[in-house]
Amino acid sequence: MSRVRRRASSTRRSAADPSSARPSLRSTLRTSTAEEHRAIDRTLSHIGLADAPSYGRFRHIQLAALKALSAPWGTNDCKDLESLIGCLHEDFAIEYPSHTGVCDPIATNTPFDDAGIAYVVRGSRLGAGVLLQRVRPGLPTRYLSHRPTLSGSQFLARLTALDEGAGVEAIEQSIASARSAFGAFTRAAAAGSPA
Repeated sequence: MSRVRRRASSTRRSAADPSSARPSLRSTLRTSTAEEHRAIDRTLSHIGLADAPSYGRFRHIQLAALKALSAPWGTNDCKDLESLIGCLHEDFAIEYPSHTGVCDPIATNTPFDDAGIAYVVRGSRLGAGVLLQRVRPGLPTRYLSHRPTLSGSQFLARLTALDEGAGVEAIEQSIASARSAFGAFTRAAAAGSPA
């Protein structure tokens, strides 16, 4: 009898929790943006990092994309984005406009919008160590060497916490934001110059 009650209670919980009947937010983001991810990987893989002009182009693309994403970037990730942009400025050793307040999020942002953008930008840091090995010695590497204050495991924990009880509309917001973030990198690569 007690087993039957426990089973029924478990079934009720599963029906009440929208996240229990679907893949995790992380898995959904990975699957839903796989095409965009492959496209930007193909584009960037053709850029060599062993010579100064090509490596400069790679960093210009990163800077243009990060600047494009800075307005909607969420408060949870503000410091890391400012640090990444700052590292690129130091790598270029040239003057750029001040980025004070660059991370003030737009009023319409939700934590799920932020999660989609952060998924792309933070995910791009996972391959930084591999790219660093391809850079010619003597070229500046503060951007590729930078370690965000929020670790990968901490970000995944944040995604998991956000995922609990999330509805379809919230998940779709994350997917749309992640696709927009990949789009920012794609547009920056097509332009080939800093924003």
